[in-house]
Amino acid sequence: MNVLVCVKQVPDPDEPLALSPETGWVEPAGGRWAMNRLDAFALEQALVLREAGAAKTVAAVSVGPPRAEAVVRRALAMGADKGMRVEAGEGFIDPLEAARGLARAARETGADLVLCGALSEDAMAGCTGPMAAALLDRPWVAGVVEISPRKHGLAVVRELEAGMAEDLEVDPPAVLTIQSSGITPRYPTLSHVLRANKESIRVLPAEGGEASLASGALMEPPPPPPGRFLEGTAREKAEKLADILARKGLL
Repeated sequence: MNVLVCVKQVPDPDEPLALSPETGWVEPAGGRWAMNRLDAFALEQALVLREAGAAKTVAAVSVGPPRAEAVVRRALAMGADKGMRVEAGEGFIDPLEAARGLARAARETGADLVLCGALSEDAMAGCTGPMAAALLDRPWVAGVVEISPRKHGLAVVRELEAGMAEDLEVDPPAVLTIQSSGITPRYPTLSHVLRANKESIRVLPAEGGEASLASGALMEPPPPPPGRFLEGTAREKAEKLADILARKGLL
């Protein structure tokens, strides 16, 4: 079984955010990017499957501009066998555009199992994985927290509301979106980092098609009005507060 893991480059969570006038989207003020946290859990699940003998290869793909290759190299350093990038522009990436790119990468690699994070830390759309499954005409399961190989297929545990879980059996080809779980994504080893720096990353052209969403104008929220301090005795403050509330129609 060949596994394809979708990894997205998102602003480093420790970086302050800023609106970019060039792209019209939110970017890290210091220019630091990172791998989407739930995609790291998806990659770890794929590596565990490979170590258990249930997967032959693990490939990583990212849809984005050239800078997104850094997150693919991060996946290679964590243990992925090969990496690729599907071209996309800077700024907001439509979930359907991302899904088209992931579906193309799945076809190119002959992936039997596609793993995605349940959602990304920036857009938090949560629909890219299911959209890719629809384009590939494959069954999909969302919110998976555990994957166990079986003699035929996979046993998965899906997280539900109110602390409940659902046990399912999945027969690949399929698409799973991964939620955070008890396993911890591994740190890159030195040998894998050295290999990742030398590894060539295949670049696929952007998939055509009409966008489903577009980003409108983004702007900084207006500063809040200055506060007002009431002075006097407790009774005087209460009377002044009641007068202010009455004039604003709140009493």
